[in-house]
Amino acid sequence: MKKDMPALQSLKEKIASTGLKVTQQRLVILQALYENDDHPSAEVVYNHLSNENPSLSLGTVYKTLETLVEKSIIRKVYCADGIKRYDVHIEPHSHLHCQSSHRIIDFSDPALEAMILQYLQDKKIENFEIQDIQLQIQGHIPNPEKRVRIYA
Repeated sequence: MKKDMPALQSLKEKIASTGLKVTQQRLVILQALYENDDHPSAEVVYNHLSNENPSLSLGTVYKTLETLVEKSIIRKVYCADGIKRYDVHIEPHSHLHCQSSHRIIDFSDPALEAMILQYLQDKKIENFEIQDIQLQIQGHIPNPEKRVRIYA
């Protein structure tokens, strides 16, 4: 599902509200994440932006993405293939990962997320505070030309 692109002023406010300085690099990187609905890696973001932003380096993209994660503006998605990808949807949700196309699709099911959290709380894991649960469901999209429909 393509994420709705917030207005530029809204993106500026999102960055500024965390105490970060609003820079052109942070803005274009955040915009690139909204434009790419497939949870892009740093390399994909860099390739998307490099032609129009020749002074932008891959290192800057990595550093900026990590800063945005630290400030909870975006979240990091760890994939089974070892590639770190990024998501602007920061509310609790899971992901469907197509192993053949490497597409990642947001999957939100509050009942499932509550059940997993309750299960873990019932286990009374000592000396560990759960901060986030990210469920990634591996599978295959047999008809990639069709839209994946989620009924939750």
